[in-house]
Amino acid sequence: MSLKNTDLIDVIAQSPHFDGYDIIAVDSGDIVDEIERYNLMIKKLSSYMEYIASGQVLENNPDMEGKNFRLCVLCKTEPNEAMLQVEALKTRTEPSFRFPVLVTTQQAYLEST
Repeated sequence: MSLKNTDLIDVIAQSPHFDGYDIIAVDSGDIVDEIERYNLMIKKLSSYMEYIASGQVLENNPDMEGKNFRLCVLCKTEPNEAMLQVEALKTRTEPSFRFPVLVTTQQAYLEST
């Protein structure tokens, strides 16, 4: 699991924080260039948004119907400042689809459950 695999969903899990699902991207710490890290995060989250907005997530998981989704990036190392500023994203094709984003460390996510 890495931000480099932008077309791969790393994890879908029932959220421990709200009644819905976290679509999780794992930042394994393998990218040293911080600009590349940020850009790959945005590309991967955009791929996740399209997966949800297209309805494909519900085709594959009909039990998720009516639930909310949050995009999460769980980082092995501290996220950079640009990553932390991303709080929500919208799709280009469906601007009404707005997804909250959580960027945090893996440890902080697990400790908050």
